[in-house]
Formats: sequence, structure tokens, C-alpha cells
Amino acid sequence: MLIKKMKEEYEIDLLDAKDKSAYRYIDEECLHIPVYKVELSFETSTAMYRDVYLIDGNTGEMLHKAKRPLWEDPFNFSEPIEAEYLRMKEDTDNEPIEKEDNLQSRDEDDKDDEIEI
Repeated sequence: MLIKKMKEEYEIDLLDAKDKSAYRYIDEECLHIPVYKVELSFETSTAMYRDVYLIDGNTGEMLHKAKRPLWEDPFNFSEPIEAEYLRMKEDTDNEPIEKEDNLQSRDEDDKDDEIEI
């Protein structure tokens, strides 16, 4: 399932092991679910990096993607990708929601812009 998903959705061939690694484990510290961590190493003109994909091991949903320096230990990042995912998810969940009256007044403003034919 993971091999097919990565190939179809991200054009990443996990069967070609060059510059790639994949781990499956149960994250007991942050998410409390089975996850896959897929890493792809690449080089730019200035440095070497790895893209790290965090994938839900139950559903196959990509939870998070991060870019990390290649020299960082993948099991000891400055911030584990699982914690980074939760922090970013929390930040998104806590974004202010527009009040209904603001939306209503915006709809009324849009009516003024309508052209009758």
C-alpha cells in the first residue's frame, strides 16, 4: 500500500532504494498510532537535505512533510517530526474563526456588486 501510494501520489519509487529509507513504527510519545516515516535525501547547490514524510500507518494519509538538513540524525531531530506535526496542527486548529455577523455583512456588500440583467 505505501509503495503504491508514494509512487502514484508523490512520484517516489520506494523500490529504488537509492537515497531513500522508510521506517514503520508505533509512535508512543506523540500520536499513539502506527506511522511510516519516509526519508529522501537530495542535494542543492548549497547543502544536502532530506524530505521527511510522516504517514498514518492505519489510513495511509500523509500527515506532514518536513525538510531537514542531511547532517541531522533522523532519530534525533531538533524537533521530532511527530511533535512538529502536532504543533502545526494545533496552530491551525487555533486560528481565529470569523464571526457569523462578519460573514453576513460581507454577503450584503457582495450584493451591491451584483449586476442585474
